Amino acid sequence: MEQVRPKQEILKFNLIFYSMSKYIFNWLTILMVAIVSIGFASCGGDDDIGTWMETQDSGTKLYLVLLANGHGSWEVEQSKGHIENDGEFTYTYKDNVITISYVDDNTVEKLYVIGLTADRLTIKYDDGGKHVFYRN
Repeated sequence: MEQVRPKQEILKFNLIFYSMSKYIFNWLTILMVAIVSIGFASCGGDDDIGTWMETQDSGTKLYLVLLANGHGSWEVEQSKGHIENDGEFTYTYKDNVITISYVDDNTVEKLYVIGLTADRLTIKYDDGGKHVFYRN
C-alpha cells in the first residue's frame, strides 16, 4: 500500500504542475500581446504617410512630405544629398483637395488631387500648373 501512495502523489503533483504551467503560459501570452499592441500604438503619431518627389527640368528635386498627424513640409534638393526645408505646414485632405496652411506666414494654398495611385500623385495648383510627384 505504501508504493501506491507515491504514485498518487506524483500524479497529483503532475496534475497541479500542468495546471499551473498552463495558467502561467496563458498569462504570459496575454502580457506579450499587450506589450506588442502598446508598441504598435506608440509608433503611430508622426508616421510618414507620403513622401512624394518631383524632379524639375533643372534637375532640382522637390519633395512633398505629408505626415499622419496633419503636418508636412516642402523640401528641396538642389545638389546631390543637400536637402533644405522650404516650408512647414499643417494640412487637411477632403474631397480630393489638400488644403495647406503654412506655419511661417499663415497663408493658405490648395492642391487639387487629379490623380493618385500607390506610387504617383498628380496635383493641380490654383494657377493651373500641373505637377506629377512619385512616391519616394
